[in-house]
Amino acid sequence: MSSNNLKYLGKYFGEALEFRHTLNVETDRGCALMVSAYLDNQLERLLRAYFIKDKKSSDRLLNPFGPIGSFSARIQLCYALGLISKLVCRDLNLIRDIRNDFAHEAEPLEFNSEKIKTQCNKLHHCNIADDSN
Repeated sequence: MSSNNLKYLGKYFGEALEFRHTLNVETDRGCALMVSAYLDNQLERLLRAYFIKDKKSSDRLLNPFGPIGSFSARIQLCYALGLISKLVCRDLNLIRDIRNDFAHEAEPLEFNSEKIKTQCNKLHHCNIADDSN
């Protein structure tokens, strides 16, 4: 890997770590909403890098009311373009479902709630031991 690629990856890895630390003070609901928003923004960043350099056109497509303004649409398009793998697509859709559960459930919800825990256990890309909460 070239030194330019390593610098590029290092920059975004640092951003991801910095974001991760902001989650320490959040509730479970806050974490679910913030993580999905972060991943949605990263998909937008990926698509903008892939698109031609026409900000006005990209903005029309990616704005919240545009054809690829939703998290779901961005996941599907990134997969269809080969920018993410099938497993990443699956995980992102699971995260989107978890986000929706937290966003649309009025009752208190936690990651230890049975429904949420079941969905989290389906995630393929996970760095937490199976025996943890």
